[in-house]
Amino acid sequence: MNNMLPTPYQQFIHKSRYARWLDDKQRREDWGETVDRYLKFMIYQVKGKHQYDLPAKDIEDIRDAILGQEIMPSMRAMMTAGPALARDNICGYNCSYIPVDSPRSFDECMYILMCGTGVGFSVERENVDKLPVVSDAMHDTDTVIKVGDSKPGWAKSLR
Repeated sequence: MNNMLPTPYQQFIHKSRYARWLDDKQRREDWGETVDRYLKFMIYQVKGKHQYDLPAKDIEDIRDAILGQEIMPSMRAMMTAGPALARDNICGYNCSYIPVDSPRSFDECMYILMCGTGVGFSVERENVDKLPVVSDAMHDTDTVIKVGDSKPGWAKSLR
């Protein structure tokens, strides 16, 4: 099976969005290597979470079908397969939804967005009526807020 995508446009999208940098080879992944990284991750997840070994023939069939673009996996999962997706499965989703019904909604929204997932939200009265009232008065303070330079750190800073 060919490790190249058929059109220059597809090749560009793959290289610019999905191909990881390979330090040992000083280049980005080719299409076959991206598919292999995705499959390796998913096989590991299925075995670890469900104690199931995918038959080699099934893996080969799935690989060939993805390489030939007969089927396509979640492209967010393909983009993030590896440490990022293992660390937080939010990275594998295209979109999410949250009702804005508590102050915590804001830091959750920020965290989800920093993981690359879109967020839809509801500001319907039944939700926003649950938010605390924000005072009109502002007061001087000597309080210093230190923000950890990480996704959780930035999200936590909104609490």
